[in-house]
Amino acid sequence: MVHHQPLLVHQLFTLHHQQLLVHQLFTLHHQQLLVHQLLMLHRQPQLVNQLFTLHHQLLMLYNNNNNNNNNNNNNNNNNNNNNNNNNNNNNNNNNNNNNNNNNNNNNNNNNNN
Repeated sequence: MVHHQPLLVHQLFTLHHQQLLVHQLFTLHHQQLLVHQLLMLHRQPQLVNQLFTLHHQLLMLYNNNNNNNNNNNNNNNNNNNNNNNNNNNNNNNNNNNNNNNNNNNNNNNNNNN
């Protein structure tokens, strides 16, 4: 019987060599809710467009947020560096003052002696 149906034989061989496609079709068949939702979306291009727009806006917000965080981190680092520099300068000034005081004391002692 199959011998007298060469078109059917050809289709069966074609399907056999497209097993990935067959698998995908069976998967879709078992995900009918998803298929239904996709068809609904296909009939609502404006909604699809809005979803893509929202998706891009979210990405932009995410990127902006990351940039703001990076800027804040940089500012914090700069502030920390400035604070460290100020502390170092204060320490140096204190050391210089102490040295000057010591020198003055030594001079006074020498003069008194």
